[in-house]
Amino acid sequence: LVDPIKLQEYNVSLQDVEAAGQSNNLNASGGFIIGGQTERSVRVIGRLGALTSDVLDELRKAPVKMNGDRAVLLYQVAQIVEGPAPKRGDASIDGHAGVVITIVKQPHADTRKLTD
Repeated sequence: LVDPIKLQEYNVSLQDVEAAGQSNNLNASGGFIIGGQTERSVRVIGRLGALTSDVLDELRKAPVKMNGDRAVLLYQVAQIVEGPAPKRGDASIDGHAGVVITIVKQPHADTRKLTD
């Protein structure tokens, strides 16, 4: 969560923060791969590590910009927190958690043979 007041205070732009993230090889969600009737989540693991606590600590120390002979670190201009995972496939039945099952007939499939 970038603090606009701190950005001004340290003479750092939002583009500087974005560039710091890219150059430090951040872990990131790769979104989803959809193939046929399946959907898989993709996670890109960067060099900062697989443990969330390690990644957050390393991110806090990531240099954003040099001001004279001092580096402005990410924690000085932003609050580093883990965001929520994207919700996928939630269902409810009468206010309670439920499961959604979708059945799609494939072309040329024999429904009678399949259900016997």
